[in-house]
Amino acid sequence: MIARYTSQDMKQLLGQNAEYMIAGAHAWRANKVLLGQTALSKVTTIYNSVMEGIKKVNGRTYVLIKCEFPSNEDISREYFVVDLLNNIHATDLESYHALSAVMSEIASGKIDPSSLQHYHNELIQIK
Repeated sequence: MIARYTSQDMKQLLGQNAEYMIAGAHAWRANKVLLGQTALSKVTTIYNSVMEGIKKVNGRTYVLIKCEFPSNEDISREYFVVDLLNNIHATDLESYHALSAVMSEIASGKIDPSSLQHYHNELIQIK
């Protein structure tokens, strides 16, 4: 997760004991999922266990998505690659360019294709 989002912000958004994961453009960048996108979103996406909607806290806008997500121990860069591809509409990327970048990353050994498949299958089952 990214340090600038305080646990206090998350408590205000989600309550005391909610599980959450910072996702979207901020997480893609933090996890070095750079497939050619250049723009960062001004909103932060939060996958969480309690609510959906758009909320503002301390001048920041959060998109809250209630869904299942892996624990920190089970997450890898490949999860965020699949997350980016699933949310490509929220980027400045064309699908073709993103997929070409993923193929280059696989060919260079930077991305594990079996992990991509695992996370892809897992995310389809969740939705």
